[in-house]
Amino acid sequence: FEISAHGPVHLAIYDARAALVRVLVDESLRPGHHSVTWDGTNSRGVTLPSGPYLVRLVAESSVHERRIVVLK
Repeated sequence: FEISAHGPVHLAIYDARAALVRVLVDESLRPGHHSVTWDGTNSRGVTLPSGPYLVRLVAESSVHERRIVVLK
């Protein structure tokens, strides 16, 4: 993802029931391109099953969501 201004960024993964699975980023970041890799585990390190998930990015007073599918 890319942000144009320094500020708080929140990037999280949710399951199909909209339950929070894991927070990947919750900090203030500098402008520019950033990369985060999710290993398919929840916040306790447990590997999650195949299925649909939602990635939600909140930054610069906007919200971006993408649906992804984890396949094993």
